[in-house]
Amino acid sequence: MTAIPPAESVSNIPQLPQALTDKVFVKFDSGRPSLCVIESLKGKGQTSDSFHLKSYQSRLRRVVGDVPVCFLDPEEFSKARLDSRSWDNAAFDDVDTEQHAVDLLRQAVRHNASDIHIRVYTDSHAEILFREQGDMTRVGKRNSEETDMLCNALFASLAEQQSETTFSGLYRMHARISNRKILPKEIASIRIESGPIAGGYHMVLRLLHTQTQEVSGSMSDRLTVLGYHPRHIADLLKASALPTGISIISGATGSGKSTTLKAIMESKHAEHPESNYFTVEDPPEYLIFGAVQIRAAGDYADAIRHAMRSDPDVIMIGEVRDGESGMGAIRAAMTGHQVLTTIHANRVYATLSRLRDLLSSANQKIDPDTYLCDPSIMSCLVYQALIKTLCPNCKVPVSEVKNALSPDLVSRLEQAGLSLRDNPEISFRGPCPDPRCPVCEGSGYSGRQVVAETCVMDKDLLEAFRRGGTAGFEQEWRSRNPLDIQLHALEKIKTGIMDPRDVETRIGPLILEGNHVQ
Repeated sequence: MTAIPPAESVSNIPQLPQALTDKVFVKFDSGRPSLCVIESLKGKGQTSDSFHLKSYQSRLRRVVGDVPVCFLDPEEFSKARLDSRSWDNAAFDDVDTEQHAVDLLRQAVRHNASDIHIRVYTDSHAEILFREQGDMTRVGKRNSEETDMLCNALFASLAEQQSETTFSGLYRMHARISNRKILPKEIASIRIESGPIAGGYHMVLRLLHTQTQEVSGSMSDRLTVLGYHPRHIADLLKASALPTGISIISGATGSGKSTTLKAIMESKHAEHPESNYFTVEDPPEYLIFGAVQIRAAGDYADAIRHAMRSDPDVIMIGEVRDGESGMGAIRAAMTGHQVLTTIHANRVYATLSRLRDLLSSANQKIDPDTYLCDPSIMSCLVYQALIKTLCPNCKVPVSEVKNALSPDLVSRLEQAGLSLRDNPEISFRGPCPDPRCPVCEGSGYSGRQVVAETCVMDKDLLEAFRRGGTAGFEQEWRSRNPLDIQLHALEKIKTGIMDPRDVETRIGPLILEGNHVQ
């Protein structure tokens, strides 16, 4: 990744002449600028371009001293420019700012980022971060005034469906970019959220990619590719075979819930094209082949009613976010439909309590347990997280790093049944992954996989919830010896797929309690 220039260095670099903006740019390497020039200018005589180049070199020299020049062929030039453009030296102007905004989006796509975070500190500087494979990576620091112009361009010029027509960091705002002529081909749309923070404001852009992880085949095949264990897949197949009922996938933001729903919906359509599939989303995130996708437009309850009147067999509801959408999902199941949805909850056994709270807050007159404890309505619960997978070329076996590991981590692994001596395949991300590696390009990781836990509903489980709430439900569930999320993660640690440190970062310490990891 291109080095990050100091903000003061960026602001002091003179602006390129208009004639050179598509042929020359300044990049920073370890904080020092160098001049990148397209090779067609190399060895030119007394042309206007060569005059502008020499003049610009003189101005640059007066500001920062001698600057090395590298000549690049057109392909190399485009790639290097894209890698450096989002914090490029050239000062923004009204004409160029929109192009800088588009280049920032392209840069994020090149790094396979899911989100772009822009933080503007009004009286000092601004910084840009990408979320890559679940982690925040700082990629740029620059002048706050120019970054403010960048945010204005993203919100006011490129976006539509804005909450306000004029952008201001003083207020919470949201918008969406969905113009296919502007967006990189890999991006279907971008969701924008912005608001004030101490000392300035921030803007977060969620990139909704046109393709999720490439999966095909049967439902079992698709879920296996995502990382699910055969025991979890068996539970999901059992629930999928039921004609009615709700299956709920829970997890944190960014845990892959939408990708799992897409895999399930598309596999169901592939296996049963005679059925009618509808989705209700706000807004639709990914194209789901074979489904009629309805935009909720802020009113899930009304959109669900519309879907139910449209002769569906299977309804996917993007998210249960309040009591009304929760009741909509329940009514759809009660009227003979199979329902798939997601919710924010922190474990599979906490899902029903979360749904109970939402239903109670929406309507004080109903008893949520009337619906939640009915096995004909509640079919299956899933909880999942996404954890980075180690690069097979660059990962380091435990034998090479065991002396550098935390004694507490070693103790937890051994208590969980993973003795480092008896499990030589346990691996870790090394301190210096090879930047030339074709798999990870120096990151040390090859992607991410699901770790999960599942629960198919029955009368005894739901009665345990009615009597004892979350604790009662968990006790009954654990009595059946489930493969919970920590045990699933331990299997991936044992086979060298995941670094134990990454696992604990995402799902907490691996502490053994009885026959289960808690």
